[in-house]
Amino acid sequence: MKRLNRLGEEHEKALKAGNQELTKAIEESIDAITNFILAIPENQKDPIELKVAFYAIDRLGDARYGYNGKEMYIESAGWKITIPAESNKCNFFVAATYAIGGGIGLQSRNRPGGFPNNASITRPGFITGATNAPSANELAAGNVANFTPVSSPQVGNIVAFGSEGPNGHSAISLGGSLLIYAGSQGVKLGTINQNLPGHTNVQYLKYKP
Repeated sequence: MKRLNRLGEEHEKALKAGNQELTKAIEESIDAITNFILAIPENQKDPIELKVAFYAIDRLGDARYGYNGKEMYIESAGWKITIPAESNKCNFFVAATYAIGGGIGLQSRNRPGGFPNNASITRPGFITGATNAPSANELAAGNVANFTPVSSPQVGNIVAFGSEGPNGHSAISLGGSLLIYAGSQGVKLGTINQNLPGHTNVQYLKYKP
């Protein structure tokens, strides 16, 4: 599998760097994803969570999601969420993995199971509110449409870290303690423990429309 091989490459890098925590987390993730794949019944399409994980892995090292990346947007069925240049893009990355990678699009009247966005329609053709993805702090609060809190992260779940200030953090679980997220330089791997400092809580969210 291409994605498992990609994680294998990251495992070698972490091993050479002496990052034992990340090395072990990648090993756990490879096992978790392998077991996830083996549990899929024959002739059944890949679950949304697996599509999300694969989409995220395919973007490892993508500098567009870094702080200095240019403005980006997701458009779906007439709805559009944007993230400006020179901004933290972790929440936008999470939205993209589900809306595009998972294929659920953006939530709208005609697509209630889509990824939520902070906007509302007052009447046909008029949108009010900021058309952007839920912030990391909003995700960490656990009250987000189409997602429900769970006790432990599984492959493809959202992992969100709350903060007393505006800078929370959000990521996608690759199973075990391994996360993939948009960091300051682009998409990277890390562990839950490595991302906990400076945050007040961590929330695990499963897609459940």
